[in-house]
Amino acid sequence: MNKEDHFIDTDKLGDVLLEFSKKISRFSQNIPDTLFGSLTEFLKNIPDDVKNTQLFANVQKLSNYDLNYEDVWWLVDSYGLIDKEDAEEELMEYYEQENKLHCYIKSIISNPSISEREKLVILLSHIEPLIYNTLNYTKQPYSKVKQIVKRMSIDENEGMSSESVGKLYVMGITYVVFANTDAYTKEIDKRIPFRNNILHNGIVEYGTDDIHSAYELLVEFISMLVFIKKQLINEKTK
Repeated sequence: MNKEDHFIDTDKLGDVLLEFSKKISRFSQNIPDTLFGSLTEFLKNIPDDVKNTQLFANVQKLSNYDLNYEDVWWLVDSYGLIDKEDAEEELMEYYEQENKLHCYIKSIISNPSISEREKLVILLSHIEPLIYNTLNYTKQPYSKVKQIVKRMSIDENEGMSSESVGKLYVMGITYVVFANTDAYTKEIDKRIPFRNNILHNGIVEYGTDDIHSAYELLVEFISMLVFIKKQLINEKTK
Protein backbone atom coordinates (compact mmCIF):
# COMPACT_ATOMS: atom_id res chain seq x y z
CA MET A 1 0.00 0.00 0.00
CA ASN A 2 1.41 3.39 -0.99
CA LYS A 3 0.27 5.75 1.75
CA GLU A 4 1.53 8.74 -0.22
CA ASP A 5 -1.65 8.42 -2.30
CA HIS A 6 -3.94 8.73 0.70
CA PHE A 7 -3.43 12.43 1.28
CA ILE A 8 -4.15 15.54 -0.71
CA ASP A 9 -1.40 16.94 -2.93
CA THR A 10 -2.43 20.49 -3.74
CA ASP A 11 -1.00 20.11 -7.24
CA LYS A 12 -3.28 17.15 -7.95
CA LEU A 13 -6.27 17.95 -5.78
CA GLY A 14 -8.87 16.25 -7.96
CA ASP A 15 -6.97 12.98 -8.31
CA VAL A 16 -6.22 12.63 -4.62
CA LEU A 17 -9.72 13.64 -3.56
CA LEU A 18 -10.98 10.89 -5.82
CA GLU A 19 -8.78 8.34 -4.07
CA PHE A 20 -9.70 9.68 -0.64
CA SER A 21 -13.40 9.74 -1.44
CA LYS A 22 -13.26 6.13 -2.61
CA LYS A 23 -12.10 5.15 0.85
CA ILE A 24 -14.73 7.08 2.74
CA SER A 25 -17.41 6.00 0.26
CA ARG A 26 -16.46 2.35 0.88
CA PHE A 27 -16.82 2.94 4.59
CA SER A 28 -20.14 4.76 4.23
CA GLN A 29 -21.72 1.81 2.44
CA ASN A 30 -21.54 -0.20 5.65
CA ILE A 31 -23.42 2.17 7.94
CA PRO A 32 -26.99 3.50 8.05
CA ASP A 33 -27.77 7.12 7.13
CA THR A 34 -24.67 7.41 5.00
CA LEU A 35 -22.26 9.82 6.63
CA PHE A 36 -20.25 10.77 3.59
CA GLY A 37 -22.71 10.68 0.70
CA SER A 38 -22.04 9.17 -2.68
CA LEU A 39 -18.77 9.51 -4.50
CA THR A 40 -20.44 11.46 -7.28
CA GLU A 41 -21.95 14.02 -4.94
CA PHE A 42 -18.68 14.31 -3.08
CA LEU A 43 -16.78 15.18 -6.24
CA LYS A 44 -19.46 17.63 -7.33
CA ASN A 45 -19.14 19.51 -4.08
CA ILE A 46 -15.43 19.55 -3.34
CA PRO A 47 -15.02 22.05 -0.50
CA ASP A 48 -12.29 24.66 -0.42
CA ASP A 49 -11.68 24.26 3.30
CA VAL A 50 -11.25 21.07 5.29
CA LYS A 51 -13.56 22.42 8.01
CA ASN A 52 -16.41 22.32 5.49
CA THR A 53 -16.07 18.57 4.95
CA GLN A 54 -18.11 15.74 6.41
CA LEU A 55 -14.84 14.32 7.69
CA PHE A 56 -14.46 17.35 9.94
CA ALA A 57 -18.04 17.00 11.18
CA ASN A 58 -17.53 13.35 12.04
CA VAL A 59 -14.23 13.96 13.79
CA GLN A 60 -15.99 16.55 15.93
CA LYS A 61 -18.50 13.89 17.00
CA LEU A 62 -15.65 11.97 18.61
CA SER A 63 -15.54 14.60 21.34
CA ASN A 64 -18.88 13.27 22.59
CA TYR A 65 -19.19 11.26 25.79
CA ASP A 66 -19.80 7.52 26.03
CA LEU A 67 -17.88 6.47 22.93
CA ASN A 68 -17.88 2.80 22.06
CA TYR A 69 -15.65 0.85 19.70
CA GLU A 70 -18.09 1.14 16.82
CA ASP A 71 -18.08 4.93 17.20
CA VAL A 72 -14.33 5.21 16.64
CA TRP A 73 -13.40 2.38 14.26
CA TRP A 74 -14.29 4.45 11.18
CA LEU A 75 -11.31 6.71 11.94
CA VAL A 76 -8.89 3.89 11.17
CA ASP A 77 -10.94 2.40 8.35
CA SER A 78 -11.39 5.68 6.46
CA TYR A 79 -7.67 6.30 6.77
CA GLY A 80 -7.00 3.11 4.84
CA LEU A 81 -5.49 0.73 7.39
CA ILE A 82 -6.71 -2.85 7.24
CA ASP A 83 -5.54 -4.29 10.56
CA LYS A 84 -2.75 -4.17 13.16
CA GLU A 85 -0.34 -6.01 10.88
CA ASP A 86 -0.92 -3.43 8.16
CA ALA A 87 -0.38 -0.68 10.74
CA GLU A 88 2.88 -2.23 11.95
CA GLU A 89 4.11 -2.54 8.38
CA GLU A 90 3.40 1.14 7.77
CA LEU A 91 5.06 2.07 11.05
CA MET A 92 8.24 0.17 10.19
CA GLU A 93 8.33 1.83 6.77
CA TYR A 94 7.67 5.42 7.77
CA TYR A 95 9.15 5.91 11.23
CA GLU A 96 12.02 8.41 11.36
CA GLN A 97 15.29 6.70 12.25
CA GLU A 98 16.68 9.93 13.69
CA ASN A 99 13.55 10.45 15.80
CA LYS A 100 14.26 9.01 19.27
CA LEU A 101 10.59 8.80 20.19
CA HIS A 102 9.72 6.97 16.98
CA CYS A 103 12.58 4.54 17.54
CA TYR A 104 11.57 3.87 21.13
CA ILE A 105 7.94 3.25 20.21
CA LYS A 106 9.02 0.96 17.37
CA SER A 107 11.22 -1.02 19.77
CA ILE A 108 8.31 -1.54 22.17
CA ILE A 109 5.87 -2.65 19.49
CA SER A 110 8.33 -5.04 17.85
CA ASN A 111 9.54 -6.62 21.11
CA PRO A 112 7.98 -10.11 21.44
CA SER A 113 9.07 -10.37 25.08
CA ILE A 114 6.67 -7.64 26.20
CA SER A 115 3.02 -8.58 26.65
CA GLU A 116 0.25 -6.61 24.97
CA ARG A 117 -0.95 -5.54 28.41
CA GLU A 118 2.46 -4.01 29.20
CA LYS A 119 2.80 -2.51 25.73
CA LEU A 120 -0.59 -0.84 26.05
CA VAL A 121 0.43 0.96 29.23
CA ILE A 122 3.87 1.94 27.93
CA LEU A 123 2.57 3.27 24.63
CA LEU A 124 -0.26 5.21 26.25
CA SER A 125 2.26 6.93 28.50
CA HIS A 126 4.06 8.16 25.36
CA ILE A 127 1.07 9.06 23.19
CA GLU A 128 0.94 12.71 24.30
CA PRO A 129 4.56 13.48 23.29
CA LEU A 130 3.98 11.56 20.05
CA ILE A 131 1.01 13.79 19.21
CA TYR A 132 3.07 16.91 19.91
CA ASN A 133 5.91 15.46 17.86
CA THR A 134 3.57 14.78 14.95
CA LEU A 135 2.37 18.37 14.94
CA ASN A 136 5.91 19.71 15.49
CA TYR A 137 4.75 21.41 18.67
CA THR A 138 7.04 21.98 21.64
CA LYS A 139 5.17 21.42 24.87
CA GLN A 140 4.94 24.45 27.09
CA PRO A 141 4.24 24.64 30.84
CA TYR A 142 0.57 23.94 31.50
CA SER A 143 -0.03 22.77 27.92
CA LYS A 144 -3.17 20.66 27.61
CA VAL A 145 -3.07 18.27 24.71
CA LYS A 146 -6.71 18.52 23.64
CA GLN A 147 -6.64 22.31 23.68
CA ILE A 148 -3.40 22.45 21.69
CA VAL A 149 -4.59 19.95 19.09
CA LYS A 150 -7.95 21.67 18.69
CA ARG A 151 -6.23 25.01 18.17
CA MET A 152 -3.85 23.60 15.55
CA SER A 153 -6.50 21.46 13.85
CA ILE A 154 -9.30 24.05 13.78
CA ASP A 155 -8.18 27.63 14.42
CA GLU A 156 -4.87 27.28 12.58
CA ASN A 157 -6.06 24.82 9.94
CA GLU A 158 -7.29 26.21 6.63
CA GLY A 159 -7.62 25.11 3.03
CA MET A 160 -7.65 21.61 1.56
CA SER A 161 -4.23 19.96 1.68
CA SER A 162 -2.40 16.95 3.07
CA GLU A 163 -1.56 19.06 6.11
CA SER A 164 -5.14 20.12 6.80
CA VAL A 165 -6.51 16.58 6.40
CA GLY A 166 -3.73 15.07 8.49
CA LYS A 167 -4.44 17.46 11.35
CA LEU A 168 -8.07 16.32 11.41
CA TYR A 169 -6.96 12.73 11.94
CA VAL A 170 -4.65 13.85 14.74
CA MET A 171 -7.59 15.62 16.35
CA GLY A 172 -9.76 12.52 16.02
CA ILE A 173 -7.14 10.32 17.65
CA THR A 174 -6.69 12.86 20.44
CA TYR A 175 -10.43 13.02 21.12
CA VAL A 176 -10.55 9.25 21.49
CA VAL A 177 -7.39 8.53 23.46
CA PHE A 178 -7.81 11.51 25.80
CA ALA A 179 -11.56 11.14 26.28
CA ASN A 180 -12.76 12.25 29.71
CA THR A 181 -13.97 8.83 30.80
CA ASP A 182 -14.61 10.09 34.33
CA ALA A 183 -17.65 11.86 32.89
CA TYR A 184 -19.01 8.78 31.12
CA THR A 185 -22.50 7.75 32.16
CA LYS A 186 -22.37 4.30 30.57
CA GLU A 187 -20.01 1.39 31.09
CA ILE A 188 -16.62 2.18 29.58
CA ASP A 189 -15.85 0.21 26.43
CA LYS A 190 -12.58 -1.47 27.35
CA ARG A 191 -11.80 -2.23 23.71
CA ILE A 192 -10.74 1.41 23.28
CA PRO A 193 -7.32 2.65 24.49
CA PHE A 194 -8.63 5.37 26.79
CA ARG A 195 -5.52 6.86 28.38
CA ASN A 196 -7.37 8.38 31.32
CA ASN A 197 -9.09 5.17 32.34
CA ILE A 198 -6.13 2.85 31.82
CA LEU A 199 -3.34 4.93 33.35
CA HIS A 200 -5.38 6.42 36.18
CA ASN A 201 -7.65 3.52 37.12
CA GLY A 202 -5.51 0.57 36.02
CA ILE A 203 -6.26 -2.39 33.78
CA VAL A 204 -6.71 -5.19 36.30
CA GLU A 205 -10.33 -5.58 35.22
CA TYR A 206 -9.45 -5.63 31.52
CA GLY A 207 -9.84 -9.08 30.01
CA THR A 208 -7.49 -10.56 27.43
CA ASP A 209 -9.84 -9.78 24.55
CA ASP A 210 -10.27 -6.18 25.74
CA ILE A 211 -6.51 -5.73 25.97
CA HIS A 212 -5.99 -7.19 22.51
CA SER A 213 -8.58 -4.89 20.90
CA ALA A 214 -7.37 -1.77 22.73
CA TYR A 215 -3.74 -2.53 21.88
CA GLU A 216 -4.50 -3.12 18.20
CA LEU A 217 -6.43 0.13 17.95
CA LEU A 218 -3.64 2.04 19.67
CA VAL A 219 -1.00 0.62 17.30
CA GLU A 220 -3.16 1.69 14.38
CA PHE A 221 -3.45 5.19 15.83
CA ILE A 222 0.31 5.34 16.35
CA SER A 223 0.97 4.23 12.78
CA MET A 224 -1.30 7.01 11.55
CA LEU A 225 0.53 9.60 13.66
CA VAL A 226 3.93 8.46 12.38
CA PHE A 227 2.86 8.71 8.76
CA ILE A 228 1.09 12.04 9.26
CA LYS A 229 4.34 13.38 10.74
CA LYS A 230 6.11 12.46 7.51
CA GLN A 231 3.32 13.97 5.44
CA LEU A 232 3.38 17.26 7.32
CA ILE A 233 7.15 17.50 6.87
CA ASN A 234 6.78 16.90 3.14
CA GLU A 235 4.09 19.58 2.93
CA LYS A 236 6.33 22.12 4.65
CA THR A 237 9.18 21.48 2.20
CA LYS A 238 7.11 22.08 -0.94
